[in-house]
Amino acid sequence: MDASASFVTTDEDVSHGWTNDRDHAFMVVGIFIPTVGCWKITGEYKGEELSYVVWITGKRQSVDANKCSANELLAVLRSDDPVYIDALNLARILQIHGFLIKCVLQSKMIDTFEGQKGAAVFRTDQGDFDALFLPNTQTFDSLDSIEVRENGRFLYSFRGRPSQASPYPIDSAYQMFFAKHANQFFITSTSQLAAKIAKSIT
Repeated sequence: MDASASFVTTDEDVSHGWTNDRDHAFMVVGIFIPTVGCWKITGEYKGEELSYVVWITGKRQSVDANKCSANELLAVLRSDDPVYIDALNLARILQIHGFLIKCVLQSKMIDTFEGQKGAAVFRTDQGDFDALFLPNTQTFDSLDSIEVRENGRFLYSFRGRPSQASPYPIDSAYQMFFAKHANQFFITSTSQLAAKIAKSIT
């Protein structure tokens, strides 16, 4: 609005989501703004319009407890990641339930289960966790975790569907806690965070 510039572009695909009570549906799309300045962005759907104005700054913000570090942001989840839209939908639902999402990053757990779509790391004010995703037609409903303690370490394997991709257990220096809902599986280091995630998404 304050100078000439090229147009805002968006992801080619739009996804949808809804709140837990199913009364409020929404659509999600990535928006790419080409330069700093004051932008008016308008979305149109079936004759209805929604507009908002944002100021995009080029100044780097100082890192504090409410933000991810510059090094962490080098691993931010990219828009071409297979679970990018799933992660955006999940972030939206968690924000509705009081989570502050600091950033969503790439995860090392993308191949934990057979047929897995991918995974993402969520840094939040409630704690950090990995979110693993299956295709929408599959679920983690029949999956159970098995914990074994050995030489001061925690070993985790799984029974049920989907099958674990590796024959070896997850080897951790700390206890892990799990939550699941439909095609989403969550791994955290605190039982309180696992319980809060489960409450927010079910």
